[in-house]
Amino acid sequence: MNAAEDSTHTRDFAMESAHLIPLRELDQRLSELPRTTPIVAYCRGGVRSAKALATLLDAGFDTARHLAGGINAWAETVDPSLTPY
Repeated sequence: MNAAEDSTHTRDFAMESAHLIPLRELDQRLSELPRTTPIVAYCRGGVRSAKALATLLDAGFDTARHLAGGINAWAETVDPSLTPY
């Protein structure tokens, strides 16, 4: 689940199966997320995804996780071919 705001979401970091649900809309859109599949929230730097994780866990998504450090940390430590944004 991409927790980025619409203005920061770029095609370069869109994952095919990801739901783009900006953090500010998450409470109202929880029903769009599957309860039987693990969810990983992500964003650019990890701040919004950490907040999204708290919301998801509070709503009973017990297998939810978030990408600590966001896409930028992923690009720096796992896949340097990605350009941080």
